Amino acid sequence: MLRTPRNATEEQIRNLVSKRMGWVNRKLRLTQQNSQNSFHPKFDVGTQLPYLGRFHSLTLSSGIARFGLLRGVFSIPKGRKDCIKEDVIKWYKNRAKVYLNQRIEKLQGNYQESPKSIRILDLKGRWASCSEDKTINLNWKLVLLPTRLIDYVLHHELCHLKFHDHSNRYWRHLARKCSNWKKLSQELEEKGVRYYLSSVENNPQLQSLVNDTSS
Repeated sequence: MLRTPRNATEEQIRNLVSKRMGWVNRKLRLTQQNSQNSFHPKFDVGTQLPYLGRFHSLTLSSGIARFGLLRGVFSIPKGRKDCIKEDVIKWYKNRAKVYLNQRIEKLQGNYQESPKSIRILDLKGRWASCSEDKTINLNWKLVLLPTRLIDYVLHHELCHLKFHDHSNRYWRHLARKCSNWKKLSQELEEKGVRYYLSSVENNPQLQSLVNDTSS
């Protein structure tokens, strides 16, 4: 969808479309690459899964009551071998509720604006969003990313509390809060799919990861 001023002429609209075609084509190429390279692990012993940007092996362990990250490995109780995926997703979601709230609370000190609320959800093909009522929605899968990329996404959404658009003033505001945002945005766009666990069952081609944190 292309939004233009009501009084824009046809020529102005054509010029705007022409200027944005490079961006559109780049997004289409990345969407195709993401679809081909998206991360669809088998939830089985020996599989490596990410947490905060590092990959850890799923390992059967005796003497533990619940799934968790212990001494650098994802430890699975022997009696839960048939419930690995269920336990992994539950653990990720619980960690996301704690970790993401801690990170956003830490960054919040640099902002005058505060979110109405913070929700941790499965946003399917998005990392995060900010609604017009200043609710920040965060994908629990953010905890799969390195911390530097998590913080960038949080900065991006916190800046939307002041400017709910992607205007020039928004990007200037983001640059003041996160000076290397362009580098981080490019890294997220190019490498984020390596960490992202698809929400689509049985047909990975149905989903492509949307990164709207780049200009």
